[in-house]
Amino acid sequence: PGRRRRPARTPRAAARPTPFLGAVIMIAFSISLGQSAIAGEEDANTLDQLVANPVSRTRVYVHKALALTVAVTAPVISVAAALVIGGLSRGYDLSYSGLAAQTVSLLLLSLAVGGLALAAGAWTGSKGHAIAIAATVSGVGYLLNLVAPLISWMEPTQYVSIVYYYIGNTPFVDGLTLWHAAVLAAITVASVVAGGIAFNNRDLH
Repeated sequence: PGRRRRPARTPRAAARPTPFLGAVIMIAFSISLGQSAIAGEEDANTLDQLVANPVSRTRVYVHKALALTVAVTAPVISVAAALVIGGLSRGYDLSYSGLAAQTVSLLLLSLAVGGLALAAGAWTGSKGHAIAIAATVSGVGYLLNLVAPLISWMEPTQYVSIVYYYIGNTPFVDGLTLWHAAVLAAITVASVVAGGIAFNNRDLH
């Protein structure tokens, strides 16, 4: 008598990652890696020494592209793993399928942006141009994805937004949209291939 009962504990709200914060961080990180891979070496006057070794330019470029892939993949997977561990330790109801879809989508976006920066650097030999091109594509894509759904006549423009293919169908809630993933993968492959061709044919002197 006289003692108040504690209210029954209710399950904690489902944990849900913040997609745009992670995207902004990974876009900046990917651009930094992409612009430094070839253009950074050239700016530091170390690229001539690198290609003077008995290895082809193609091999050098492929190794740079693979290093970029690993460097971009590691933090994305690490953050996803940290969310899983945090969710388990704090008792949050985390959607693992949603997290997996969001993680894959973020990884594909990061690789696409990094691939653009790598290709622009290989094509122009300029860190500034590489950053400007990749950042413009990302920034304009973000604005189009934000504004296009609000203005009826602008809705079709969201399909030229690289960010739309990352988050346009809310992968954490609705799962990964395969054709969105395919578009991001195609941008990555096309950028890396185009950059390799440009790097092989450009005069480095």
